[in-house]
Amino acid sequence: MIDTKSPADEDPKAQKTQAERDAKQVAQRILALTGGAGGSATEFRHIALLFRAMTDVPAYEAVFRTAGIPFQTVQGKGFYQREEISDLVQLLRFLDNKTDELALAAVLRSPLGGVSDNALLALRCAPC
Repeated sequence: MIDTKSPADEDPKAQKTQAERDAKQVAQRILALTGGAGGSATEFRHIALLFRAMTDVPAYEAVFRTAGIPFQTVQGKGFYQREEISDLVQLLRFLDNKTDELALAAVLRSPLGGVSDNALLALRCAPC
């Protein structure tokens, strides 16, 4: 068994430091994408960061503020329950596992696929 814990997992100070290092790397990448030579087509508004938890967000906000990167933090417990987010999560699940028929059905039924329940049933019952 491989131990996946790092010292940062147990020490809150080390965890904060790791979050700051990560935030600085992300900020450098964002600045490279948006300010590169040759007139980059990437704009700040084209970039979004998703976090599993809000724990490290203050470190990112501080680094972005210092680097002059505009940001907007959207919080809320219901973010991942929103329909469009749920649809994208199902799409990612299917792309990760092409045999996940439930995720595929969810994507096909969503506005992304636009397939009706009757059409979906016909697809499922069709001979292979």
